[in-house]
Amino acid sequence: MNRALSLALLVSLSGVPCFAQTAAVPSTDPLSQTQELLKNPKAREAVIQGDPNAEKADHYVKGLGLSQQNQDSVYGLSGDILKTLVDQSGGDSAQLERKVQEYLRNPSAIEKDLTPEQKKRIHDLSVQTPQGRPTQLDSGLKP
Repeated sequence: MNRALSLALLVSLSGVPCFAQTAAVPSTDPLSQTQELLKNPKAREAVIQGDPNAEKADHYVKGLGLSQQNQDSVYGLSGDILKTLVDQSGGDSAQLERKVQEYLRNPSAIEKDLTPEQKKRIHDLSVQTPQGRPTQLDSGLKP
């Protein structure tokens, strides 16, 4: 994972509270609602237009220079990572927030909490960035 992709994933995770608070995607489960919203470009755009934190997250994702399809993949992956982190925190929102803040300070710290599939997906997306090659951060994330 290159540093820019790592940061974009984390920034999109940090924007999750604003995504979670919208009713753009109906669901009784806030986690499922957030995951669906992150995967739905039209609903996601509605939130981005109305929330500065979501707009900031989207700016980081767009700044990667990825195709729209791969940008959508970053958001989908963020939703999957969110589920992993929620499961690991036992649903404790304070613990989840502390983890996200830790990862924003040190993006490589998230590696220990990712599944092998998530690491592979990050690696696969990282080689789609304009740099076109993995960086040193990728060495620990290869499946």
